[in-house]
Amino acid sequence: MQWLLALAGKDLSSFFHRNLDPIERTNRNGERVPVFVPCLERNPATQLYWYNDPSLVIGRITFHPCPVKIINTLTFHATEMIVCYEDTIGDVREKYLRYNDNAKQYEWRKDLSEGMEAGKLRMDQTLVENGYLVNLRSPMPIERMVALLPEILPIVRITWNQNKVPPHPLEHKL
Repeated sequence: MQWLLALAGKDLSSFFHRNLDPIERTNRNGERVPVFVPCLERNPATQLYWYNDPSLVIGRITFHPCPVKIINTLTFHATEMIVCYEDTIGDVREKYLRYNDNAKQYEWRKDLSEGMEAGKLRMDQTLVENGYLVNLRSPMPIERMVALLPEILPIVRITWNQNKVPPHPLEHKL
């Protein structure tokens, strides 16, 4: 693993195919070997190649970071976050749990005026798939865009849903 530590923070994508298989070459003996020698390293704990070992994944690279504003309609508290373009609304909700422990008991909506079903967001779809416009060519850094132009942020409204509240563990049905 010393090879990998020496290359920490470097872009290694040029050594791999899109499916994460290492790019190979033929050596003098006619054997197929990886172009990038550290591809032969395995994690001693799992015996998996390091690039296929889920225990070594610390994050992912996004196509485009997307600022989003989440407004809690019960408390009127607004939270601005940067999420990945590829994140589903369910992923955004999981990230939002750090701000609100009860986020799973809320209904996630795009518009409150569209009726009960029409305004709901699909948890298995991304912001774009749910109809939000995402600026893929931001002319300024995201920090400035969030501060200066709050009206261009996708706004997600969360409303309290009494039906999603789990029963108290001490309550018994008679």
